[in-house]
Amino acid sequence: MPDLLLDECLRWHARRDPKKKALIFFGRSWSYYELNDRVNRLANGFLSLGIGHGSNVAVLSHNTNTVLESCFALARI
Repeated sequence: MPDLLLDECLRWHARRDPKKKALIFFGRSWSYYELNDRVNRLANGFLSLGIGHGSNVAVLSHNTNTVLESCFALARI
């Protein structure tokens, strides 16, 4: 895999191995395709709230899959 940014890494894996497990949390798993889709929807939600490039964002949460999804979504925008 070439040197990629965080968002590019997820997209690359979603194209290369869409059905491969990307995330397992408390017995629930998400494929790279599913994770990429969730990140896309979350990034679009952030954009609709006016969060964009250069915005300061804090994520206050327990250690869950949502934290990882938020990090990917914020990297995407």
